Amino acid sequence: MKKIFIDKPIGANTWGDDDETSAAYVREELARAVPGDGVQLVINSPGGDVVEGIALFNVIRAFARNNPTVEITTYIQGTAASMASVCALAANSVNPTQNKIIAEDNSVFMIHDAWGVCIGNTNDMTAEAELLGRIDGVLREVYAARTGKGADEIKALMDAESWYFGAEIRDAGFCDSIIQSARNPDEKPADDGDKALLTATAKANYGAAAARTKERLERKNRAEKVSLAAALVEVEKARNIAAQKQAAAQAAAEREARARALSLLETQYL
Repeated sequence: MKKIFIDKPIGANTWGDDDETSAAYVREELARAVPGDGVQLVINSPGGDVVEGIALFNVIRAFARNNPTVEITTYIQGTAASMASVCALAANSVNPTQNKIIAEDNSVFMIHDAWGVCIGNTNDMTAEAELLGRIDGVLREVYAARTGKGADEIKALMDAESWYFGAEIRDAGFCDSIIQSARNPDEKPADDGDKALLTATAKANYGAAAARTKERLERKNRAEKVSLAAALVEVEKARNIAAQKQAAAQAAAEREARARALSLLETQYL
């Protein structure tokens, strides 16, 4: 069985430091799958870039469509949060009967609204909010199709940032089965206090990963601003050079016109 690990933040690996899982990487790994053999997607990711995540979702979905006889199991080994929770549903969305989703009894699954970084004026901010709202609608459809829940219910869950642990992932409809570990028969089931601690710990871990992702996005925005500023400087230089050439050409034309006029006058007085 071909195993593919989605165990880093999702992103295009723009900076080349190999600390993100990209759609291109998963595409290359899927291309190495042996015909007739199964594929297991092993997920432990806090999510990441939503645009790259949609591309990753579609890479998995396209492979499942184009290889209907290949069984693709999605294994939530640790955390499937944010965009990673969407990607976890990709293969299953094509063939729910064959392509199962399984999770450990202590795995974490989180859904929420998309977020982004915007630099600009009120028009830019409004446009960004509208864009994020439309992205939320796309993600909402994926969750609703998997769980059978209505769009309004999924929206409320995303707005609230909902966390699921172990069997809760299955009970909410996001996976098919739970890998249950052997337990001490005297062990008590988790209570609300345990759930609160798990949630707080998961949020803290996710917050740290999200902060790193945000820093990368801000670094990318700064780099793009520097590139844009440099491009604007070059454009201004080109405009100045063009203006200087135009002024020089106009001055030359005026000098030539005056010379012709003087020559005509001299001819008339000779």
